[in-house]
Amino acid sequence: MDDGEADDMNRDSLLLLLNLDEVAATSWSSGDLGQILSHQLAAPLVLEVTDKTCGDAGAAPIRSLGELLRHPRPPLELLKLTKELAKSSDSRQTSPIPPEVATVLYYASIATAVDRHGTLITSLSPPEVADGFRWCMNQPWVDGHLVRVFEHAVESLATRSTP
Repeated sequence: MDDGEADDMNRDSLLLLLNLDEVAATSWSSGDLGQILSHQLAAPLVLEVTDKTCGDAGAAPIRSLGELLRHPRPPLELLKLTKELAKSSDSRQTSPIPPEVATVLYYASIATAVDRHGTLITSLSPPEVADGFRWCMNQPWVDGHLVRVFEHAVESLATRSTP
Protein backbone atom coordinates (compact mmCIF):
# COMPACT_ATOMS: atom_id res chain seq x y z
CA MET A 1 0.00 0.00 0.00
CA ASP A 2 1.42 3.38 -0.96
CA ASP A 3 1.03 6.67 0.92
CA GLY A 4 -1.82 7.79 -1.36
CA GLU A 5 -3.86 4.68 -0.54
CA ALA A 6 -3.18 5.16 3.19
CA ASP A 7 -4.33 8.79 2.97
CA ASP A 8 -7.53 7.70 1.18
CA MET A 9 -8.21 5.09 3.88
CA ASN A 10 -7.59 7.65 6.66
CA ARG A 11 -9.89 10.16 4.95
CA ASP A 12 -12.59 7.50 4.53
CA SER A 13 -12.24 6.46 8.18
CA LEU A 14 -12.52 10.06 9.30
CA LEU A 15 -15.62 10.61 7.17
CA LEU A 16 -17.15 7.47 8.66
CA LEU A 17 -16.47 8.75 12.18
CA LEU A 18 -17.92 12.16 11.38
CA ASN A 19 -21.08 10.50 10.08
CA LEU A 20 -21.29 7.94 12.87
CA ASP A 21 -24.80 9.02 13.88
CA GLU A 22 -26.13 8.16 10.42
CA VAL A 23 -24.32 4.82 10.38
CA ALA A 24 -25.37 3.92 13.93
CA ALA A 25 -28.99 4.74 13.23
CA THR A 26 -29.21 2.17 10.50
CA SER A 27 -26.63 -0.51 11.23
CA TRP A 28 -27.47 -2.09 14.60
CA SER A 29 -28.17 -5.80 14.33
CA SER A 30 -30.31 -7.69 16.81
CA GLY A 31 -27.13 -9.12 18.33
CA ASP A 32 -25.63 -5.64 18.63
CA LEU A 33 -28.73 -4.31 20.37
CA GLY A 34 -28.72 -7.24 22.79
CA GLN A 35 -25.08 -6.64 23.66
CA ILE A 36 -25.65 -2.91 24.12
CA LEU A 37 -28.64 -3.60 26.38
CA SER A 38 -26.59 -6.11 28.41
CA HIS A 39 -23.80 -3.57 28.74
CA GLN A 40 -26.22 -0.88 29.92
CA LEU A 41 -27.75 -3.24 32.48
CA ALA A 42 -24.30 -4.21 33.82
CA ALA A 43 -22.84 -0.70 33.88
CA PRO A 44 -22.32 0.69 37.39
CA LEU A 45 -24.72 3.33 38.59
CA VAL A 46 -22.98 6.61 39.19
CA LEU A 47 -24.86 7.40 42.39
CA GLU A 48 -24.68 5.48 45.63
CA VAL A 49 -27.89 3.91 46.88
CA THR A 50 -28.01 3.14 50.59
CA ASP A 51 -29.94 0.40 52.38
CA LYS A 52 -32.31 3.09 53.64
CA THR A 53 -33.06 4.19 50.06
CA CYS A 54 -33.80 0.59 49.07
CA GLY A 55 -36.45 0.42 51.74
CA ASP A 56 -35.26 -2.91 53.16
CA ALA A 57 -32.86 -2.85 56.08
CA GLY A 58 -29.93 -5.07 55.25
CA ALA A 59 -30.77 -5.23 51.54
CA ALA A 60 -27.80 -5.38 49.21
CA PRO A 61 -26.89 -2.05 47.65
CA ILE A 62 -27.96 -1.49 44.06
CA ARG A 63 -24.82 -1.12 41.96
CA SER A 64 -26.13 -1.37 38.40
CA LEU A 65 -29.21 -0.72 36.33
CA GLY A 66 -29.74 -4.47 36.03
CA GLU A 67 -29.73 -4.80 39.83
CA LEU A 68 -32.23 -1.95 40.07
CA LEU A 69 -34.60 -3.67 37.63
CA ARG A 70 -34.21 -7.02 39.44
CA HIS A 71 -34.59 -5.63 42.96
CA PRO A 72 -37.74 -6.83 44.80
CA ARG A 73 -38.53 -3.28 46.03
CA PRO A 74 -36.46 -0.85 43.95
CA PRO A 75 -36.55 2.79 44.99
CA LEU A 76 -39.34 4.47 43.07
CA GLU A 77 -37.36 7.71 42.71
CA LEU A 78 -34.51 5.80 41.08
CA LEU A 79 -36.93 4.15 38.65
CA LYS A 80 -38.32 7.60 37.77
CA LEU A 81 -34.81 8.94 37.23
CA THR A 82 -33.96 5.97 35.01
CA LYS A 83 -37.13 6.54 32.98
CA GLU A 84 -36.29 10.22 32.44
CA LEU A 85 -32.68 9.50 31.48
CA ALA A 86 -33.77 6.83 29.00
CA LYS A 87 -36.42 9.16 27.59
CA SER A 88 -33.92 11.96 27.06
CA SER A 89 -31.43 9.52 25.55
CA ASP A 90 -34.06 8.19 23.15
CA SER A 91 -34.88 11.67 21.90
CA ARG A 92 -31.28 12.85 21.38
CA GLN A 93 -29.88 12.33 17.91
CA THR A 94 -26.32 12.18 19.26
CA SER A 95 -27.04 9.67 22.03
CA PRO A 96 -24.48 6.88 22.34
CA ILE A 97 -27.34 4.47 23.08
CA PRO A 98 -29.44 3.29 20.11
CA PRO A 99 -33.05 4.52 20.36
CA GLU A 100 -34.35 0.94 20.55
CA VAL A 101 -32.26 0.23 23.66
CA ALA A 102 -33.23 3.56 25.24
CA THR A 103 -36.89 2.72 24.58
CA VAL A 104 -36.54 -0.66 26.27
CA LEU A 105 -34.86 0.97 29.30
CA TYR A 106 -37.62 3.59 29.42
CA TYR A 107 -40.39 0.99 29.43
CA ALA A 108 -38.41 -1.34 31.74
CA SER A 109 -38.33 1.32 34.44
CA ILE A 110 -42.09 1.87 34.06
CA ALA A 111 -42.79 -1.88 34.03
CA THR A 112 -40.68 -2.41 37.14
CA ALA A 113 -42.63 0.31 38.97
CA VAL A 114 -45.92 -1.29 37.92
CA ASP A 115 -44.74 -4.81 38.76
CA ARG A 116 -43.06 -4.07 42.12
CA HIS A 117 -44.96 -1.02 43.38
CA GLY A 118 -48.30 -1.15 41.55
CA THR A 119 -47.58 2.41 40.40
CA LEU A 120 -47.64 3.94 36.95
CA ILE A 121 -44.78 6.47 36.71
CA THR A 122 -45.74 7.97 33.37
CA SER A 123 -48.43 10.23 31.98
CA LEU A 124 -49.05 7.76 29.16
CA SER A 125 -52.38 5.95 29.34
CA PRO A 126 -52.40 2.29 30.47
CA PRO A 127 -53.21 1.07 26.91
CA GLU A 128 -50.29 3.11 25.50
CA VAL A 129 -47.97 1.74 28.16
CA ALA A 130 -49.16 -1.83 27.55
CA ASP A 131 -48.47 -1.38 23.82
CA GLY A 132 -44.94 -0.21 24.68
CA PHE A 133 -44.43 -3.21 26.97
CA ARG A 134 -45.60 -5.56 24.20
CA TRP A 135 -43.22 -3.95 21.71
CA CYS A 136 -40.36 -4.52 24.14
CA MET A 137 -41.39 -8.13 24.79
CA ASN A 138 -41.33 -8.81 21.05
CA GLN A 139 -37.75 -7.66 20.56
CA PRO A 140 -35.63 -10.82 20.18
CA TRP A 141 -32.65 -9.15 21.86
CA VAL A 142 -34.45 -8.32 25.15
CA ASP A 143 -33.39 -10.72 27.90
CA GLY A 144 -35.78 -13.16 29.57
CA HIS A 145 -35.90 -11.35 32.92
CA LEU A 146 -37.08 -8.13 31.30
CA VAL A 147 -39.60 -10.02 29.17
CA ARG A 148 -41.09 -11.49 32.38
CA VAL A 149 -41.23 -8.02 33.98
CA PHE A 150 -43.05 -6.70 30.91
CA GLU A 151 -45.45 -9.67 30.97
CA HIS A 152 -46.26 -9.15 34.66
CA ALA A 153 -46.75 -5.44 34.11
CA VAL A 154 -49.12 -6.04 31.16
CA GLU A 155 -51.14 -8.45 33.34
CA SER A 156 -51.18 -5.94 36.19
CA LEU A 157 -52.41 -3.16 33.90
CA ALA A 158 -55.13 -5.44 32.46
CA THR A 159 -56.30 -6.41 35.95
CA ARG A 160 -56.30 -2.78 37.00
CA SER A 161 -58.49 -1.66 34.09
CA THR A 162 -60.96 -4.56 34.37
CA PRO A 163 -64.16 -3.49 36.17
